[in-house]
Amino acid sequence: MNQEPVRLVAPLATPPAKRRHGFDLAQARFAIDLNLPSDPPALSHVLPGLLVGTVGLLAAPGGKGKTMFLLQLAAAMALGRPICGGLFELGGKDACRRTEPSKVVVVLAEESAAIVHHRLHTILSSSMRGGSPLLPHTADLELLETLQRNLVVLPCADHGRPTLFDRDGKTTWIYERLQELSQGAHLVLLDPLRQLHNGDEVDSGYMTGVMSSLQRIVAGTSGAMMVAHHTSQASSVADYGDRAQAARGSTAITDAVRFQLNLSTPSDKWLRSMGIGYDDTDNLLRVDVAKANHLAPVPTQLLIRGPGGVLRQAKQHELQMRIGVSSRSRKGAQS
Repeated sequence: MNQEPVRLVAPLATPPAKRRHGFDLAQARFAIDLNLPSDPPALSHVLPGLLVGTVGLLAAPGGKGKTMFLLQLAAAMALGRPICGGLFELGGKDACRRTEPSKVVVVLAEESAAIVHHRLHTILSSSMRGGSPLLPHTADLELLETLQRNLVVLPCADHGRPTLFDRDGKTTWIYERLQELSQGAHLVLLDPLRQLHNGDEVDSGYMTGVMSSLQRIVAGTSGAMMVAHHTSQASSVADYGDRAQAARGSTAITDAVRFQLNLSTPSDKWLRSMGIGYDDTDNLLRVDVAKANHLAPVPTQLLIRGPGGVLRQAKQHELQMRIGVSSRSRKGAQS
């Protein structure tokens, strides 16, 4: 039985009229005489490499922490705080992200309100002076008010699929509502791509249309979008989860974006090559900028999964310390 499409906010009396998309090609002409005599404007990055007005991709295997990562990213952006303890601080002065609190919209197609409650509670507990959002101090109340003002989380599993595109690739009225909700947002996060459309993700023509329509939501705005997507099983088996080609489905998905971030489990071979001997490798998450057209190469970073699944950046001294512990324990086992 087909589920009723989820209503992201209050029900609409009637679906809004379809808008005609398109433009006159002549309107896109670059004005050489007006632009070239002056210096080009600085590029504005929502995240280092993810430019304002563009769509990026977050690719990872299932069950590796995409949703927790997105919620931590959303909360940090909404509060104007560091992401996962310092991620995205390597972009350089020309690719800095905005550090003041900003509006973020998160659509979670596979999560219920109860799960989101648990995850946000866990994420925020370490930030609250009272230790819990349930026991707020004055500063905690200010933090919650900032989140209430800036963070829009839409857990859809209790209601049905938030289908943005029908089988023919046409946008639905839910797409129109998402456009409305995204007004003024600095970042829009969608998770996962597969639940947002009724087409075939290996159909390059269909997926090109989907990605183009998602682009229209943020085009010409001061915000950007990031869409979560699964990687292929082959990428995990063949150990290329750090590459843009790891994304599942048509290459049109990756081709359509100018920024792609990959999450993967670091292989033992890669850890050895980096001189890392961390004991609990299952709780390590590798973060690679697999594609960034407007960013200098960024080194791979590691996140550690802590209690409740909360992710934090692994510090170099932590890994060096663990190398010593691991080597000593191996020597003790051999003696």
